[in-house]
Amino acid sequence: MLVLDESLSEVDASRVTRIMAAIDTRFADRTRIVVTHGEADRYGDFDMEIDLAIFGGLKS
Repeated sequence: MLVLDESLSEVDASRVTRIMAAIDTRFADRTRIVVTHGEADRYGDFDMEIDLAIFGGLKS
């Protein structure tokens, strides 16, 4: 399992595309979880997207 938690937020869109393609190739046989705080579409296509806002957001 590979978990990326907002790891590409400061990377420009063209590099994100190349990085995600490399990750897809290298970890094709593994579950990949990408946590974003917006602009999920810049990370590419996913099998599933979960929007926590539908649950009322996180409360402290």
